[in-house]
Amino acid sequence: MDLDGVGTIAAERALELLTAGGEQRVRVVFGVPCPIPGSTDACCAYRVIGLGDDGLRHTEGVDGAQALYLAFEAAGTWIETTAEFREGRLTWCGEPTTGLPARDRRSFLRLAAG
Repeated sequence: MDLDGVGTIAAERALELLTAGGEQRVRVVFGVPCPIPGSTDACCAYRVIGLGDDGLRHTEGVDGAQALYLAFEAAGTWIETTAEFREGRLTWCGEPTTGLPARDRRSFLRLAAG
């Protein structure tokens, strides 16, 4: 399955967003890491769908495992900086968390290329 450039989906997380109109689903989708042409490194595409900026992002690592972990971390960090999360309107399984790692809410760090 390809979700507009993510490629084959390796993992997905569904979050609940409370809005004035009720509850909406936010999807966090991670692609299978792939080699970077001409390099020994790997990249991992991901998208957060349902929080306004649904753009395709990616991370790079020395191998697929690091690229995937960094995608989890980049998505978790970005989500935790949103107003929806800070206001407590975004939850995972009813808890005020994404269940993803985050970099101490340091959104100013460059976590993703491109």
